[in-house]
Amino acid sequence: PERGYLMWGAFVLSRASDEKDLLAQVARLQRARERWGLSVAIRWLHPEGWQATREAARSMAETYEVVFATEEGARASDHYTGNAVDLVALALPRRLRLRAPGGETRLFDLSDPSAARDLSLSPELIDWLEAHFDLKKMRADYPHWSDAR
Repeated sequence: PERGYLMWGAFVLSRASDEKDLLAQVARLQRARERWGLSVAIRWLHPEGWQATREAARSMAETYEVVFATEEGARASDHYTGNAVDLVALALPRRLRLRAPGGETRLFDLSDPSAARDLSLSPELIDWLEAHFDLKKMRADYPHWSDAR
């Protein structure tokens, strides 16, 4: 939960549009930390001002590789119970053969130059994996897969 809180905080602060927005988000983060009973020693406000705060948050979000974060996800994530994983498979072969636990195989033709050669982006691959591996892809969060059971 502490890591999820930090990832969410970095995400929202990195997207602050101005000082007023940033200060409102900092207050929101501090209230959430207290309500959730988290012991996270972080000062969200950078001593050099709101723009330095936003830049530090952007750097933190980049380090965590955060592409999407919500308060709800930070508070109660399937990652905390081991029922979710962030998974990316890059540079898949142009012809990809997958075998499901039940033995069914499927050949995916990824040879078209516009074809996504990544398990997280190809809708055809996502649909097949969801149907055969009891997984659910959170399509708004690039690497996130959950146990569908």
